[in-house]
Amino acid sequence: MSYCTTDIPKPTDPSAYHSILKSVSKKISAIEGVLSVYQIGGISSPGISDLDLVVVFKDDFKCSLNIHDSLSIKEKYLFIHKLYGTSRSHFLESSKYSFFQNYSLLSGEEIIRLTDRDEESPGLIQTQIALEYMLKMYVNVIVQEKYRIVQVRSLLLHGKALSYDLGYFKDSSQSLKKIVDRLLDIRKNWFENPQSQKLILDWFREFCIVYPEELNSIMQSKPFYLDSNSSNRIARNISIVKSDKLHYSHHGTKLPPFPVNIIGKKYFRLMNRFNRFEIQVPFRSSGIPDGLRAYFDFQQRQRSYNSEYIPHFYPLTSSLLA
Repeated sequence: MSYCTTDIPKPTDPSAYHSILKSVSKKISAIEGVLSVYQIGGISSPGISDLDLVVVFKDDFKCSLNIHDSLSIKEKYLFIHKLYGTSRSHFLESSKYSFFQNYSLLSGEEIIRLTDRDEESPGLIQTQIALEYMLKMYVNVIVQEKYRIVQVRSLLLHGKALSYDLGYFKDSSQSLKKIVDRLLDIRKNWFENPQSQKLILDWFREFCIVYPEELNSIMQSKPFYLDSNSSNRIARNISIVKSDKLHYSHHGTKLPPFPVNIIGKKYFRLMNRFNRFEIQVPFRSSGIPDGLRAYFDFQQRQRSYNSEYIPHFYPLTSSLLA
């Protein structure tokens, strides 16, 4: 059975990124209670790269504005998801948990984040975060495979992050590293190669075979933890259950064909209403090291805080669980 594609990258001049980044930053800075606006990362592949901003608010300041919804269609192409938001206190604390790096101040005051860590926690936390992102990649892939819809730009973006995450597992297989490198090569030459869409579909078929087994192998050798106080739910229709091996079960119905390239994400949301996934994961919920316990506690405090004070901003977490 063939796949269809959606979320196709559009050629975009680098100057568009800079002008939109400047205008959106200026708009955010004018909001009462905003202390700083930071950009995370850079623009390595214009037309594919997205923009990530972190907005730092005064502690206990409530902001009900939904900045992302107010953006134009052109701006939303560069800002794929909601902005990240945090209180000043949480921003200071966040560096202990290595959520993001490469901050660049766009406006406001430079807030120097804390760097105190014990000797054991950094390695544990970095491994945990890498596994969380890799598991989220697994979920994204199986949903696309089941729906027979490949979200091209999303794959190209996640592929770069996956390459970074694999760096924490020196003993991971060469076959997985090679297939990820191929995706990065497709990304690099996307707009120049007329065969790019065919290449991404061929790549996706192979990845769906290789990645589950390789990720399961990694998770068998590296302990992965989930907080017993968390919901263990990735989305409304996707939940995690404990198992000895990484696998999944699916229940639902595929809808009749639609012009996916036209309705895009709406089709995905509609499909989610009629499909349920149970992700079977080899995880531990007891004997959690103190460093990871503090990490889980910080994530929970971030989610609770943002829900109450800045509900339209993502917290500085890995976003694995809803």
